[in-house]
Amino acid sequence: MASSYRNNKKYDVFVSFRGEDTRDNFTSHLYSALCRQNIPTFIDDQLNRGDQISESLVYAIEASAISVIVFSEGYASSGWCLDELVKILECKKEYAQIVIPVFYRVDPSDVRNQTGSFGNSFSKLEERFKENSKKLQTWRNALKEAATLSGFPSQNIRRESELINEVVNHILKRLLDQVFRRNDNKNQLVGVESRVEEIQSLLGVQSKDVYALGIWGIGGIGKTTIARATFDKISSDFEGSCFLENVREESQKPGGLACLRQKLLSNLLKDKNVSLDIGLNFRRLSRMKVLIVFDDVTCFSQLESIIGSLDCLTPVSRIIITTRNKQVLRNWGVRKRYEMEALEYHHALELFSRHAFKQNHPDVGYEKFSSKEKNIFLDVACFSQGEDVNVVMKFHNASGFYPEIGISVLVDKSLIAIDSYNKIRMHDLVQELGREIVRQESINPGNRSRLWHHEDIYEVLTYNTRDFSMGKCLTVLPGNEIPKWFEFQSVGSFITLEMPPDSFNNSRVQGIAFSAILAFSDRHVDCGRWFSFSFELKVKTTKDCGTHDTRLFQSRVNYVESDHLHLGYYLFCEEDFNVFWTCNCIPEAVHFNVFPPLECQCCGVKKCGIQLIRFLNSSNSIEDPSTCFNRNEED
Repeated sequence: MASSYRNNKKYDVFVSFRGEDTRDNFTSHLYSALCRQNIPTFIDDQLNRGDQISESLVYAIEASAISVIVFSEGYASSGWCLDELVKILECKKEYAQIVIPVFYRVDPSDVRNQTGSFGNSFSKLEERFKENSKKLQTWRNALKEAATLSGFPSQNIRRESELINEVVNHILKRLLDQVFRRNDNKNQLVGVESRVEEIQSLLGVQSKDVYALGIWGIGGIGKTTIARATFDKISSDFEGSCFLENVREESQKPGGLACLRQKLLSNLLKDKNVSLDIGLNFRRLSRMKVLIVFDDVTCFSQLESIIGSLDCLTPVSRIIITTRNKQVLRNWGVRKRYEMEALEYHHALELFSRHAFKQNHPDVGYEKFSSKEKNIFLDVACFSQGEDVNVVMKFHNASGFYPEIGISVLVDKSLIAIDSYNKIRMHDLVQELGREIVRQESINPGNRSRLWHHEDIYEVLTYNTRDFSMGKCLTVLPGNEIPKWFEFQSVGSFITLEMPPDSFNNSRVQGIAFSAILAFSDRHVDCGRWFSFSFELKVKTTKDCGTHDTRLFQSRVNYVESDHLHLGYYLFCEEDFNVFWTCNCIPEAVHFNVFPPLECQCCGVKKCGIQLIRFLNSSNSIEDPSTCFNRNEED
């Protein structure tokens, strides 16, 4: 119950006070101090109150993580205030709401026992409610309970401003320690706590100068997460703090560096309308203990433009810089660097699963996807990282997956992102998870739904570990040359292979392997990219009927890659030849052709090649067609 309560708070703080006593002094100053710290605070500004608190006020109390009770001399004379107190203590019991009493010019023992001037105020209320003894007892119990809580007696702190500072700092710590951090530990931070402690210890060293720490490592490894967790944990110890996110990205926008500087000064000085006088602002900063995080810095000039040098800050200030470029830290004189290493696999997997599936184990969340969403996810993980999203959509449309919804789901789950260049991006960890799902399909690569690693492809095609019984196959591999073992090669898209008269006697030739290198010009526009691969037999009859062509095989391919090697083969079936023998036809030649999209002037075929697949011996066992793809050859 308490967990869900904390997760849905509208306010961080609710302030209960007696308006006649503190509205225009202590409470107003406290409210202003909380607002300067960007702490959402509810304060009841109604001057005229009835005998019972309103439903909206009850909601405000329930919707707050912390309640601050300002006990003043006249607090107990208000039934309204005491009803607020009763409700606050109910929330403390039921929802574990944090309650902080402030004893403003009253003694805690007088509040607890209703004595002294505070007791005199309560006596006046007793006269009005003397016929409602049950309600009076409820108020007495509430006062006694609240007065026993740890709080802030004003007589122990002479200056009111110091009292307010202590109350606000205490609220910040309680929010961080018992609300936000607990929630983060349960729902976000995995394998992070130990690293935060390491960085915190590094920042705690004694230094006569401003101490700067660089967090350095490759992209996507968690530098920002660690820096943010550290910032959240220690920022309340500083007079001013600022987390400048995405410095690299923001600095590339028009006026971006100036906006970052303005944000830095506004946050540190707690002044939304900060002066344009940069010198004045930095003089103000020179008297403050501040914490600054510069996130994702790519060059020294960014830091120089935003803050200049560290000389303008006090020696007790702390700076954290996250970057992929170690030279940035050297150029700014940052001597201490924390090198980020990847999370351990089980921690990384848990972190990803919590973000994507809202649970600790990704396999359970993955199973909730529809079959089409699963296929799209696995295709992106295995093949489509960095590809144009429109090309990927066309590929899946051709496969009947209707990818618009599926890709949208993956984006919503943060499994993929579409960058400013319309390319699909997937985090390395997510990609590895998808590929691991495919690996788990079978220990034998030939029985997996997808192959992407060259060693697995080599194994499958060399040792025939995949079922090729369907008679034809097409695969796409990186490469810009036709393999040398293709006996017949041609520049362009067409090959004619003359056949000896007895080539097909007794089905000696069993099939044909083929290959092609496709290409697109720089002015290529999207034309559907449908390429056709086809074989035709040129045959002649013994009755002098002339020659004619008979098409054996044609396959249309949509998902093609420029400067990639397209490999396939076709095994002849009995029906292909029966008609020839019954008509006394003699196959004379094989035509192989690759047809680019019709009427397209920007697509073409660089090279193509074919290779005959023959019997290996007289026992009628044919050569494994997959071995045609893996003849030994020099690079």
